[in-house]
Amino acid sequence: MRTSLGLFACLALLTACTPPLKLESAWLPGARPAQPYSKVLVVAVSDDFNRRRAFENSLANELAAGGTAGIPSTRTMLTTDVVDRESVAALVKAAGAEAVLVTRLAYEAVDVKQKRGREVLKMDNPGAPASAGTSVEEPYFYNVYTYDYSVSAEPPALEIRRDITVTTDLFSAGDGKRIYTIRSNVRITNSERMDQNTDVAVMDKVATELARRLRRDRAVR
Repeated sequence: MRTSLGLFACLALLTACTPPLKLESAWLPGARPAQPYSKVLVVAVSDDFNRRRAFENSLANELAAGGTAGIPSTRTMLTTDVVDRESVAALVKAAGAEAVLVTRLAYEAVDVKQKRGREVLKMDNPGAPASAGTSVEEPYFYNVYTYDYSVSAEPPALEIRRDITVTTDLFSAGDGKRIYTIRSNVRITNSERMDQNTDVAVMDKVATELARRLRRDRAVR
């Protein structure tokens, strides 16, 4: 489990993002535990320690809401520590975790298009009284040939669409085998909506849905 391309760099840096999220999950044959896990080590694979810590904390909080103790690996690891099998095994032993959740980037595609600038024309007739109508059925028009024009320019802009796939694998702490996988397909665009305008909002959304799916599939409490 070596660190690779930053997972959360791909969830960041879009001014306004509204992420549709689709999840797929499956148990490996015969791997489902008799009872949902109650204590899980949470690991995010990323070169950015701060974003890694933010995601792990978010997912741990979501797991705790359902009754499972989620232990972020960054709680005890240093920024210089390497995420590999040996370091994770040591954390599992120290924390007494029953399983390990490892989240990493699996796929990324970015599509960038140039949106042309344009001029927007607004036309006013300031001479017309508020009660003056503009229906063609009326016999007279007030100041029909006098208009004020205002032109506003919309500059060129980039339309960005980023499709990423994040995998979350559940490993049994006993033998270290992968027993369950979730694939999270996320589409991020720089749309005009500003309700989810940070990478933190995207990470929180992914963490919330991951925890919900884990509970649904009885991987955790």
